[in-house]
Amino acid sequence: MGEGFKVVSNSAWAESDQLGQDGDEVIDFGPFRLVPARRSLTRQGVPVPLGDRALDVLLVVIAHAPNLVSKRTLFEQVWPGLFVDESNLRIQMVALRKALGGGEGGKLCISNISGRGYCFVAPLSRSRLGASEQPHMPPGSRSPGDAAQSMAAPKFGTAEGKLPQELTSIIGRTLELAELRELLQRNRLVTLIGPGGVGKTRLAVAVGWQVAEEFPGGVWLIDLAPLTDPAAVLSATAAVLGVSLPNADRAVEAIATALGGELRLLIFDNCEYLVGAVAGLINALLQRVPGLSVLATSQQELHLQAEQLYHLDPLAVPPPYAIEIAGYGAADLFVERAGAADRLFALSGDNAAAVGEICRRLDGVPLALEMAAARLRTLGIEGLRTGLDAR
Repeated sequence: MGEGFKVVSNSAWAESDQLGQDGDEVIDFGPFRLVPARRSLTRQGVPVPLGDRALDVLLVVIAHAPNLVSKRTLFEQVWPGLFVDESNLRIQMVALRKALGGGEGGKLCISNISGRGYCFVAPLSRSRLGASEQPHMPPGSRSPGDAAQSMAAPKFGTAEGKLPQELTSIIGRTLELAELRELLQRNRLVTLIGPGGVGKTRLAVAVGWQVAEEFPGGVWLIDLAPLTDPAAVLSATAAVLGVSLPNADRAVEAIATALGGELRLLIFDNCEYLVGAVAGLINALLQRVPGLSVLATSQQELHLQAEQLYHLDPLAVPPPYAIEIAGYGAADLFVERAGAADRLFALSGDNAAAVGEICRRLDGVPLALEMAAARLRTLGIEGLRTGLDAR
């Protein structure tokens, strides 16, 4: 890495650790002030805790205001070059609306135009940052003049500010949730292993919410799926935690120092893409930060001495010819998601056999079941069952 090293964020808008110059554009709406070049959002001078993706979405809708922004445009600009499920956009919108509240006078800042996209509807005023003005920076950020100063631990937020909002219930994983929570109480490194689509990320986030009170320093999700360069693991982790890296050669020490002494949980998601680099960082942080625990998700183990493996299997499927299929995790998930796709759908004696067959043929894999359920309204239950031959 060396001189000229830049922090690589998972965000499409993050460019470097430069915080901007005098004359940067300032956007005010209600009690909020946004400085896009510095990625700074404050409410009456107080920093607003907001994840990188949610901030990216806000920047895009404001850039297009007052015009409508299509979902396609948002995906292209916030997740460039990635295949992302639409639920990710909904999650970020929920986080945004929660952070912005009802806006001025209780009015929404972002309006949803059903089937078309989103529109920023709050009145905006634009100006330029004067030489004497210094916007409040997000937790952990530094001004250029602070780069040579000793690294102080940033004020970490709560799990609520650093984990995706749970928009749907997690189904069929009661035992797994309890077992993972117990493992995290007894082990500092737990790796959740399973095939793609089995629900590792969903389960890890659910566990993060459950144990949030046990980690007063915060729970943080670090998504590694967009990364292809092992060298980006350090900078992506620092970006999520809000840690500046003025010296690339001391990146691990900088992150460890910033984590400090409080009990914290880091969730490293999709580790299988860069196992060596991720394992090296996790091992180094666990050695340097006694209060740190790590939950990793991966399709393969990290091969670390402290690692406790937890294998995640697909959901339980009803056996052939079963009449009563309620209570099997795969069937319960399919029925729940099918009901969301078609409000007229309900499990009955007439469709139980077809639902059971769909669950078995999709091997109880949650992602496959959710994708199939989303097509129910179009194909019908029998059409969906027979259509699996051409999946």
